[in-house]
Amino acid sequence: MTVRFLADENFNRKIVVGLQRRIDDLDLVRVQEVGLRAAEQPMAGVIVVPTLMALATAIEDLELVVGASLDDEWDNQVSYLPLR
Repeated sequence: MTVRFLADENFNRKIVVGLQRRIDDLDLVRVQEVGLRAAEQPMAGVIVVPTLMALATAIEDLELVVGASLDDEWDNQVSYLPLR
């Protein structure tokens, strides 16, 4: 299985679009698209992307997460970008 993402309402839309352009089968929804609010539903794992992080770096790091991870690998973890 692939890693699934739920982006909260404050997540940078440019990162979402960049990931969608790079990864054909990306499993990502935004909370506002499915009628949720970020605090309503706990997530299995969280990847924090700093707001001042370069967009290209954030997209590359998240693309690496998708390509090199199992779907349950991030359960019960809080991880921070950048990965390097």
